[in-house]
Amino acid sequence: MPKNLTGETLTNVILAVCAVVAVVTTFRRAEGSRRVEAAPASSRELSRSEWDTALRLARVVDSPNTSELLVFLDVECPYCARYDESLAHLRRTTGTALTIAYLPFPLSQHRFAMQGALATECLRATGRVEGFLGAVMQRQDSIGLIDWADFAQRAAIDPPSGFADCISRETHRAVVDSAIAFGRTIGVAGTPAVLLNGTLYNRPPSEAEVRDLIRPHRAVRR
Repeated sequence: MPKNLTGETLTNVILAVCAVVAVVTTFRRAEGSRRVEAAPASSRELSRSEWDTALRLARVVDSPNTSELLVFLDVECPYCARYDESLAHLRRTTGTALTIAYLPFPLSQHRFAMQGALATECLRATGRVEGFLGAVMQRQDSIGLIDWADFAQRAAIDPPSGFADCISRETHRAVVDSAIAFGRTIGVAGTPAVLLNGTLYNRPPSEAEVRDLIRPHRAVRR
């Protein structure tokens, strides 16, 4: 009889320990998940020459009273489409405090990404790149089904003469290739990747984070 009681007691102890371990494990997993979600964007500060190269490739002039946000973009990237909505809101609400520009970074797994990058470069002279990209991002499911000129027209942009030839002849391929090479050199691993005031964020900062990041920067630069 005592032996049976000892066996039952031991079993109960083992079950209790297993229950505690299960609870602790679940708690740690939940905490780990929360830490990942709340983790700040991984970042790397660029050198002065790297930042100057980024600004040159994006055709942005550095200004002492303005923050600059440059986005490495792939027109077929669904995450880029979602992030572009945030950028559009930032553009409307920050005014001259923030300059937003785009750098082409077409990914090889996307069939029409290079064409989209070339089309964007062919429209640079119109000064309406953000409108064109917005139209493309809103209708990503139509990429490859309608012409790039149609996307431009949806953004109320009249494509310049020779627009189709500019794309087909890859007139600006060197510009796109230079942006890709530069992105890889500084550690861009995918899209969208963000450069904000000389710092690379491979996990793009949210709208709120961008606002927090540009405030101290502008204060210092004044």
